[in-house]
Amino acid sequence: MSNQGAWSNRGRVRGQQQPQAPLTRGEKPFLLEEDFPKLGASTPTKSAWGKPAPAREPQQEVKKKVVAEIPPMPEPIQESILISKDEEEEAKPSQIINQEFPAKPAARGTEGQSIKLRTNHYGLNLKDSFTVYQYDVKVNRKSDPTKEILSKRLMRKVFAVLQSQLPSEYENKMVCNFSKNLYSLIRLPFETSESYKLKIEKSFFLITLTLINQVTVKKNFYQPLDIQILNLIVTHNFNYSCINVNRSFFKEGNDTFNLGFGLDLWKGAYSSVRPSELGLTWNVDSANAAFLLSENLITLAKNHYGFDQNSDIDKLRDAILSDKKEGVIGYRFVEAYKNREIKTKTGDFWKKFVGFGPDPVSHKFEWMQPDGTKKTVSVADYLSERYGIKLTYGNLPCVDLGRENYLPMELCRTELKNKRKLDCNETKAMISKTSVPAQNRMNYINKWIENSNINEDPVLKEYKIDVDLRMVEVDGRVLEPPDVQYETQTIASKTIGKKGQWNHENLKFYQSIKIEKWIVLNFAFKVKNNALDSFINKLIEIGEKHGIFMDKPLKIINQTEKMDDIKTRRIIKQKLDEQKDIQLIVVIFGDTANIYKMVKTQAELISGIVTQGVKDKNVNKTNDQTISNILLKINCKVGGKNFVLSRENRHFGKYIQKLYDGPLMIFGADVTHPAPAPGQHSESIAAVVGSLDKECCYYAARLYAQISKKGRSYEMIHNMDEMFFDLLNAFAKQNGNRYPKRIVFYRDGVSEGQFSLVLRHEMNKMREACIKINPNYKPGITFVVVQKRHNTRFFPIKPQDQTGNSGNVPPGTVVDKHIVTKNMFDFFLCSHSGIQGTSRPCRYFLLHDDNQFSMNQLQILSHYLCHVYARCPRSVSYPAPAYYSHLAAFRGRDYIRPTLKAPQVGIVSEKIEINQNIKDRMFFV
Repeated sequence: MSNQGAWSNRGRVRGQQQPQAPLTRGEKPFLLEEDFPKLGASTPTKSAWGKPAPAREPQQEVKKKVVAEIPPMPEPIQESILISKDEEEEAKPSQIINQEFPAKPAARGTEGQSIKLRTNHYGLNLKDSFTVYQYDVKVNRKSDPTKEILSKRLMRKVFAVLQSQLPSEYENKMVCNFSKNLYSLIRLPFETSESYKLKIEKSFFLITLTLINQVTVKKNFYQPLDIQILNLIVTHNFNYSCINVNRSFFKEGNDTFNLGFGLDLWKGAYSSVRPSELGLTWNVDSANAAFLLSENLITLAKNHYGFDQNSDIDKLRDAILSDKKEGVIGYRFVEAYKNREIKTKTGDFWKKFVGFGPDPVSHKFEWMQPDGTKKTVSVADYLSERYGIKLTYGNLPCVDLGRENYLPMELCRTELKNKRKLDCNETKAMISKTSVPAQNRMNYINKWIENSNINEDPVLKEYKIDVDLRMVEVDGRVLEPPDVQYETQTIASKTIGKKGQWNHENLKFYQSIKIEKWIVLNFAFKVKNNALDSFINKLIEIGEKHGIFMDKPLKIINQTEKMDDIKTRRIIKQKLDEQKDIQLIVVIFGDTANIYKMVKTQAELISGIVTQGVKDKNVNKTNDQTISNILLKINCKVGGKNFVLSRENRHFGKYIQKLYDGPLMIFGADVTHPAPAPGQHSESIAAVVGSLDKECCYYAARLYAQISKKGRSYEMIHNMDEMFFDLLNAFAKQNGNRYPKRIVFYRDGVSEGQFSLVLRHEMNKMREACIKINPNYKPGITFVVVQKRHNTRFFPIKPQDQTGNSGNVPPGTVVDKHIVTKNMFDFFLCSHSGIQGTSRPCRYFLLHDDNQFSMNQLQILSHYLCHVYARCPRSVSYPAPAYYSHLAAFRGRDYIRPTLKAPQVGIVSEKIEINQNIKDRMFFV
């Protein structure tokens, strides 16, 4: 294996590689140019590859500070990527996107037993190339031509009315993304631009169409824009027969289940056209979404206050009026439904629910009558005279729709709406309804395809596209699991087998740490003293079986009285400050999430003590398995290793041994983004973990907070150079000042459209870090993206190949043919055994490789790394380092600290400084 290739311009290329196409033909990049690094600004200059980079102006860096209390932190250090006019020319999207990746190897993987599979892809046959005209779309209300309409719900109606006004020759030849782009098989009846006046929902709109491009979709040669157009063609009519949520489609009234909480669960289907070795395929998967119910407000209120629908209306009125808090009538109902869209009977328009007001009989206002005279009337009289509506429930309070617009409850109903963010109880209810065995999922998808009548779709017929209604069949292989090594015993691969798990009862961990000084801090008032004593004794007893010898705790501190956040924070700081030379604090938590965050912030950022949280229910009711799982985490946090890969395994010796002897360092990286919230800009947390030991099982983590222009999610790890440099030095410190010769980097959370940007930025940052150590230090780097957010599933054809109660594929199932990309080094690998529902395989893309990996070698290494996840004796769904980076990133989100403010340009980032005592420990597990 060569270790020099990372320092050439491109890395390794096997044979002739077709570069990824630049964004062209009207397609907009997903980030503006100022949002990503530019040559000469954040990446090394060309001379940096062979010689040290020329001196630059020093950049401001984040200083390491000892944090005295929660939450004071240093002021955000602006390490912005600023774009000058001189740099703009250097940062054209075509140059940034044009990145060669390692070519697909001629030799595919050969290890493992063969298995026949079906996958939820359907062949899509494009009979001939075609050309479409691309139009920019702009929609405004005629009454306000300065404000552009962006609502997709309204845009669908605009497009439908537009089609009805054009000549019949355009029927079924136009498709639209209901935003800014419209495509037509034939040119629209104007030269370059035209505006149309349309009447929709009693209002007038102007739609302006401007010809911007002409796109030819060539058969068997598909650019990213071509795939976008094909997706619009395939799903065009679904947008009118279904409710669209992202790329999924749901039919009202079909396959719905009541979740409670005012929610319905709808089953639908996800749709995506994908290029592959087979040509085009249509990826269809089952989809689930929670919808807020469309109900009359009186019905909702009765349900909310626990009344039968036939109950007396006066009881509902009394319940609303008596439910008063902070001056708000119907407080609990208002909190549950505030800002829900309300559709009214009077004007068929949408308003936001604000709260309750006076009843419609007593409330009076001044009405300007059609003849121009003013009249003081009640709401009830106005509705009777103006609309001929006689109220049935005049004694109920009105609904406040904002700006003192009051309307009776019986004339309002909530609008059907997808609820994107669910709370814990709603999520639990949804999982219980949606987790179905693999064969049930396959049958549902096939039934949905059959009911869609896709080959009768008039739009597909115009574009000469048809679909093979049978699932694609693929050849897969089942890789053997590794042998797993404990202190004195090896778990053989045959023992792990198809279950993907093993029993480590009474087995001593590979490297156990003696714990002499530790305390228990109990915040849970539900835990009784005898239960706590029993839990501690069990912890010591089971720990001894695993080789962890724990003395009795030095203290048991019960802090169970109810406290506000300020007092809780002060108590936590006081109790942790009192501890000196403590190895571990076991913290018992109740139901308060804030205490968990306070403890982790104080312990890991300030005091430098590792903590192990335990829920009160696991103290009150202990079992050996739960205690063993807790000890897995404790042993790692105090510096031990639970189990490692055995080097006696034949595949380890054949494919991995030389790599490990390098020495090898394995990294994992992830960026976690905040949940989207209207009007809020929140920071992202970037985490990078790196192995510190020769077994590649013990990891340290480095964390940064970062936020980009206007609070946009920023996927690239801005401070990769500092994090990488720090972890390389941590490795050298643990290995006799010897740095790794080979590096394998698993990157989580990157979509295909971001490959070039992320690779270019992060690889260059890694190179800068290596040059900073020594200009001649040039380790071989392999950069692998791991994806979980995709919708490909596999189903064994033969019943004897199914595993578990859900009939899933066996752990170790790998597919590197047919539905993979045509040119890139990629494969699907399902390393775990699905416990509930249908297993989701991981998708791996090799984006850069100096270590000359074969398909067998990368597949086996990735599969084996799924078996050394320290928190459980079983294989997990993706490699342990990627999993750890995910955990570390979410830990960073738990810390109580001032959040960064979104800059007007570039990126703002700040180091999350873990206390020196534990920064190289696995505190995040």
